[in-house]
Amino acid sequence: MVVLLHSSLLHPRVSVRYGLTQEILARHTVKHRTVEATGESPLAQMMELVLLGDYVSFYLAILNGVDPTQVAQIDYLKSRLSQT
Repeated sequence: MVVLLHSSLLHPRVSVRYGLTQEILARHTVKHRTVEATGESPLAQMMELVLLGDYVSFYLAILNGVDPTQVAQIDYLKSRLSQT
């Protein structure tokens, strides 16, 4: 299942992309759901979606027997960025 994290803070063109992405997912019968941020301020909306994404990633890792603290791609990115 694809979870689309949406906020009123997004640029209008990005919101259009969300709609098109939903169309493509539906056409290919991929289950999906959009979660709309409900925070009253921009910071509240950002924190709500960041925390939701973090919790979902963490619990999916646990459910799938993956160590959520080891992210080789992030380690690689940090290493490369430190070289520039």
